[in-house]
Amino acid sequence: MSEVLDWALALAADDRPASAEEMREALLQAQRSTSTGRQTPTVVLPEAFDWNQETHVADGPAYPSRSSVRLPTPNQTSSHRPIQPMPMPDQNLPQTAPPQPPAQRQRRGSGAFALFWPVLLIGVGMLWLLSNTGLIPGLGFGLLLQIWPLFVVLAGVNLLTSRRYPQLNTVWGMLAALLVVAVLAFGSINQPASSPDVAALQTSRFIELLGRAQSANVMLDLSNATGAVYALEESENLIDVKVMHTQNVAFTVRGTTEKQVELGFEGGLNFFRRDEETADQNWDIWLSGDIPMDLEVRSGLANSLLDLSGLRLESLDIEAGGGKLRAILPAADDRYNVDFSGGAGEFNFDVKDNANIDLEINTGASSFDLTFGDNVNADVEIDSGLGRFVVDVPDEAEVRIEAEVRGGAINLPDQFDQIEYEDDERGIWQTPGYDDAQNRITIFFDGSVGELEVR
Repeated sequence: MSEVLDWALALAADDRPASAEEMREALLQAQRSTSTGRQTPTVVLPEAFDWNQETHVADGPAYPSRSSVRLPTPNQTSSHRPIQPMPMPDQNLPQTAPPQPPAQRQRRGSGAFALFWPVLLIGVGMLWLLSNTGLIPGLGFGLLLQIWPLFVVLAGVNLLTSRRYPQLNTVWGMLAALLVVAVLAFGSINQPASSPDVAALQTSRFIELLGRAQSANVMLDLSNATGAVYALEESENLIDVKVMHTQNVAFTVRGTTEKQVELGFEGGLNFFRRDEETADQNWDIWLSGDIPMDLEVRSGLANSLLDLSGLRLESLDIEAGGGKLRAILPAADDRYNVDFSGGAGEFNFDVKDNANIDLEINTGASSFDLTFGDNVNADVEIDSGLGRFVVDVPDEAEVRIEAEVRGGAINLPDQFDQIEYEDDERGIWQTPGYDDAQNRITIFFDGSVGELEVR
């Protein structure tokens, strides 16, 4: 403001006209004062002032005289219109940086729990290895199930902080994984010596009388115990069980005329037990052959023998995790269904003479031997993964085979005629008397990588 005031006083003391440069300088000073927030004097001109009027100078454009530019006093009112400062660039003013594209906003939840799975897998894998080598008793899954609401709390805290502090997402994930590992380790180290999982080997016996039962539905969960199932002879019992075990055993019976029987370990199958802890657990089970029965068997990695030749089966469902399993299937006038699912192991099925059966087999990487007796009437569906599947049939049996293997071979005896396709990995074969036979065996085989051999 002082510069403008000095200019106005000098102009008032001078008789020469005000030049355009002086006017421009006055306006520039006013603009500077405005940008710095200082009060700026207003430069006014008469209402009738004409910038193009030629006065004072005969051969050029005139300039406003000193009387045309003045500073109004604070109490002065004038009809003169104010001239607004002209927008002119000033090199001395700070330059505004060019606009930059906004930074990409981090997606909410991006990177959340990024370290959860790596830390969890490494920690649990190490604990599992220590458990299998006997350095720690086992994994504390029971304790983990008791404190699961804590993980709900952690998830809620993560939701509250993820928007304001997204960098904490990884911290919460790592914290959750470390907490899981710590709980498993703490539950293992502090497992009481009297726990059923590490209890001393004991022997128990369970018996249920036949009573008025007309049929039975029996479920046997052998878990990782070595088991054997036989048929009772001339007995009043529906089931008779002798069990050597370290875990607690659950035995339940419901119903009167239609019995529902369940036998297994409390808590179900325990995959985390070491082999030496389950090697001495032997189960011997006898079942009545006097009434029709639906039987369901679950086995783990131990060896099992199912001698069902004396039972009146209506259906049989077997699930085997691995190990070795042999099943002897009974003869029957009425047709019954057998459904088998196995993982990696050695499996042997023997079908007794005069059996009337529908058999469905699903295997993984395994070796399977299926042997048929005389006068068997059977429909067999086989879905084999990686391994060798062998079917033994009597010489006089009439057999039809529809087979396909995608990475293996099909080997058949000479008495089979290929009636469709001419391919070693796909085709339909049958014996000459199949179409007219009363008892015949029909096999549908679908193999991934392996071999089908019929002999």
